[in-house]
Amino acid sequence: MRFPIIKVRDKADGRIHILGTNSHDTLYIDNSGLQYLNLQCDDGTGRDGSYEFVVKGNKCDPYAGIEFVDFDTLFDIYKKQVKLDCEQERLIRNIAKDVFDKYFKENRLDEDADIQHS
Repeated sequence: MRFPIIKVRDKADGRIHILGTNSHDTLYIDNSGLQYLNLQCDDGTGRDGSYEFVVKGNKCDPYAGIEFVDFDTLFDIYKKQVKLDCEQERLIRNIAKDVFDKYFKENRLDEDADIQHS
């Protein structure tokens, strides 16, 4: 069995991602066919959209299309994506901790003066 890997490119910065790896991804069908919509920014692949589908081969080729992979390849792709997501989450948490610790120290909230800080 083979599985489709649908990718979209952000036209502004060229970043490509696989659909389904972001909780804001959605697909829908309109009169012109399959469309992508980013629910967070309400923008997609429509007529004036900021995204475009990434197709395998030449866009002008009527047989250009979506990449299909076997289950093992699909599993590897999602395993790498989960690892990246975890690393990004760890980085964000570390940044937040550093900012919080710096704020505490600058405002002397780390000193114990029998005062409860909220």
